[in-house]
Amino acid sequence: MGTSPHIEAICKTLIHSLWIGLVVAALAALMIALTKKTAAKLRYRLLCGLLLLFVAANLFTLYWELEKTPLNVVNKASLTHVAGAGNPRLYQTLPINTLNGLNDLLIRWSGWIFTSWLVCCLFKSIRLSRELLYIKRIRSTSIATIAESWTNKAAAFSRQLHIRRTIKLAESALVKVPVTIGYFKPLILLPAGMLLQLPPGQVDTILWHELAHILRRDYLVNILQSIVETFFFFNPAIWWLSALIREERENCCDDIVLANTSQKHNYLEALVAFQHYENQPGAYAMGLSLGRNQLMNRLKRMVTRENQKLNTTEKIVLLSGILLCSAFTFIPAIKPQAPANPNYLISKVSFRLSDADRANCEMDAADTKGNHYAIKLAGGQLAALAINNQSVAQQQLAGFYKLVSQVNAYVDAAQRIKAQRRRARNKLPAGNTTGSSSSAEDLAAQSERMRAVIAALVQEKVVSDPNAIESFGLSDEELVVNGQKQPEALHRKLKAQYGIRPQYGLFYGSGKMTGTGIIMDKSDL
Repeated sequence: MGTSPHIEAICKTLIHSLWIGLVVAALAALMIALTKKTAAKLRYRLLCGLLLLFVAANLFTLYWELEKTPLNVVNKASLTHVAGAGNPRLYQTLPINTLNGLNDLLIRWSGWIFTSWLVCCLFKSIRLSRELLYIKRIRSTSIATIAESWTNKAAAFSRQLHIRRTIKLAESALVKVPVTIGYFKPLILLPAGMLLQLPPGQVDTILWHELAHILRRDYLVNILQSIVETFFFFNPAIWWLSALIREERENCCDDIVLANTSQKHNYLEALVAFQHYENQPGAYAMGLSLGRNQLMNRLKRMVTRENQKLNTTEKIVLLSGILLCSAFTFIPAIKPQAPANPNYLISKVSFRLSDADRANCEMDAADTKGNHYAIKLAGGQLAALAINNQSVAQQQLAGFYKLVSQVNAYVDAAQRIKAQRRRARNKLPAGNTTGSSSSAEDLAAQSERMRAVIAALVQEKVVSDPNAIESFGLSDEELVVNGQKQPEALHRKLKAQYGIRPQYGLFYGSGKMTGTGIIMDKSDL
């Protein structure tokens, strides 16, 4: 499956996210070990900060991968297409960062990896959407008003917590546990009949708990956290970190409840009363229900005032992951060395800015074995070199003189091919490299036709602006823009407008196109 450099960059970012997640998980474990008796509020903020650090690190990794991935690099030496020839003109892109066999394997399978990840993300997104739609449904379905005394009590509690938003309170036949839904217009839903079944003291603690979620904006944070889980569903470190965040979130609410009630046993009994209802109405609503293990941990924490520690399994898994990551970290880097019998077999060269001054320039090159060379010349001498993103020491540059000569030979050959192509196009004699005034006028006319086609493509809204066109081919058979075949109606229109006929077409830029006729690239315009 062919892939674009963008897809390869995304796949590499997903792979990098595994070890980034491991580092973040190790930091989380260290934080847990050092905060045994720290307030849950601080632990929660530190854990959320680690999740933000994970997201930021992956965004930076994606940016880094996109920046170092050469896009649309043309293999000019492979231009075999000239006027009257029937062979296709082929371009190739420069291989990216082929450091080892594993990297090559990743690039080869990046299309399938990306497709699998995208499909799973789609299913996860559909699940998230269904949960949010269900929350919207229970907000307005089977709702009953609550006695004004309870509404007034909830309002009084809100004022004590300095909550400025208007909070509604209602009973619902669709929920089994008390839940809070909504961010801008929060609504607390109580199970139908709960006010008659529980003592008023326990109901008060439940209200304090749900108001604590509103005060802390947990509904919004939980949804943002779920979006991160959707994109990194394959990362076990993120599962664990998210579970810790949700656990500390409840601990924070417990602390707020205990700080505002004098009867601790009422809250403990209320938690026990709902322990059997583990399935909340939507995983993204802020509910009270708990599994048995979570409940025991919370009850123990409220009694002993000591935070939960890492269990044995978590310690073993984290230690194993850190050791594995360290094993790769301490593998010594292989420094680029000049080969004993250098024969680089250069296959691609691309100048980063301009080839006007060949003695002072920067370029990217590649050989037939997939090695990438970043070259900087100053005064005709090699000033800097990186092989597969590994910088070569200054004292070793002299050993790569043959690389520079072979790159220059490659560029010279490519320019000769380009000159031959222009002579064939303009019917110049073999010894003429500049062309007569009539041929120069013809070249200017053809350049003007190319610009006119580009303007027409922008006018037809095929692309947004001229710079968005990397390549186009307007032949008798088809119109292809940036590798995409265009509608036949547009092809016929431009074909008639610009006099395209059999064995004659207009071809521009880098891309994979077939046909014969006028061939130009950006430097010709």
